[in-house]
Amino acid sequence: PIEYKIKPKHTKVPCTAKRPWFKLVEVKLAWESIITNADTIAQKIPALKQIFSPKEAWLTALGFKKPVKLAERGAVLYLGGDHMYAKRIAKRYKYPVYAYSHSPIKKGFKHVFIRSITQDLMAENRPKTPTNKKEMCQKLGLDHQKKYLLFFTGSRPKQSKYLIPYFIETYRQLKKTKPHLEAILSISPFSQQSLLKPYLDKKPEGLHVLNAPSKDLYAVSELLISIPGTNTAEAMYSSMPMFVCLPLIEPQVIDYPGLLGLLVKIPILNSILFKLAIAYFKRKIKFYSLPNIILKQPLIEEHVGYFYPKDMAQKLAVFLDKPDAIETQKEHFKKIIQSMQPICDQMIHYLLSDSQDIS
Repeated sequence: PIEYKIKPKHTKVPCTAKRPWFKLVEVKLAWESIITNADTIAQKIPALKQIFSPKEAWLTALGFKKPVKLAERGAVLYLGGDHMYAKRIAKRYKYPVYAYSHSPIKKGFKHVFIRSITQDLMAENRPKTPTNKKEMCQKLGLDHQKKYLLFFTGSRPKQSKYLIPYFIETYRQLKKTKPHLEAILSISPFSQQSLLKPYLDKKPEGLHVLNAPSKDLYAVSELLISIPGTNTAEAMYSSMPMFVCLPLIEPQVIDYPGLLGLLVKIPILNSILFKLAIAYFKRKIKFYSLPNIILKQPLIEEHVGYFYPKDMAQKLAVFLDKPDAIETQKEHFKKIIQSMQPICDQMIHYLLSDSQDIS
C-alpha cells in the first residue's frame, strides 16, 4: 500500500516559480500569532495553569532562563517531540521525568508508558455518542445530502504554507474526473485567519474552507486526506476512514524534531537534510500513519514520495473507486474502539504512587 516515487537522478527540481499551485498566495503565519492563539485555546482548559512559548521553553531547557515553579513537588511528562527538551526541563525543575510513547525509550526516563492498540490517551477523547450529520452540516453551513472529502493542512506554519496550495490544486485536478465531488479544506485554529483570506478568492468551486474542531468535520465527511501525524490516530478513534500522503517536493512538509529543526533553517543544510530524509524514508520506515504503526499492518493506504498535485489526484481518484477499502477501515476501527481500555487514570495512579516527589 506504500508507493514511493522519488525524483530520478540528474533531474533538476523545478523552482517555486514553475509551480503555479504554489503561487496562489504567500501566507505569512506569524509565530507570535500562533502563540497568542495557543494561549486562547489553553485558557479554555480549566486544569491548565500555565503555558510556555517555544522560546521560553528553549531558554529554560538550556539554562538561560530561571524555571518558574508553580509547586515544589511535581513531575515532567513527555508526550512527544525531542526527548532532550523533557529531560532538560525536568533537570532544571528538579522533577522526575516520565514518558508516554508508542515505542520503548531506553534511557533518561523514570518510567515509560507505552501506547498500544488497546490503550491510547487520544482514544479517551473520542466522541462517546455518534454526532448527527444533519445537525452538524447545518452548524457548518453545509448540505447534509452531499458527501464531502476532508483535507487536513497541518497545524505547523511551514507545513500549512505548503499544504494549503498543494491540496487546493489536488482538489482542482480531482474535479476533472469527479466533477460533482465536494470537499472541505480544514484550517488549523493555530493559523492566523486574517492572512488566509486570499485563499477564499482562489479556491475552486465545491471546496469549503472551514476552521472547526476536527470531530465536527469528521461527522460530515466521508474520507480524510492528510499527511502522517497524530491526527491519523484521532481519525481512527473517530471511525474516520483516511488516505495518507506525504508529497516530498518541498522541505517544508517534513517536521524535523529538536536540534534538526534549528539546523534546517540554514539554507544549505535544509537541502542536504531533505535529501537525507528522503533516502531514510525509502530505506528504513515501514509505516507512516499511526494506525498502521499501532496495528503493525498496512490497513491505511499511504503514498510517500515525489508526487505533484496531479499525481496525487489520480491516486486519490483510484482509491475513491474502491469502496471496499473504505468499509474495511471502518470495520477495523470499530473493533479497535470496542477493545479499548482506559489508560489516563492508570497513568495518574502510577505517577502519584510511584514517585515520592509528587504530592
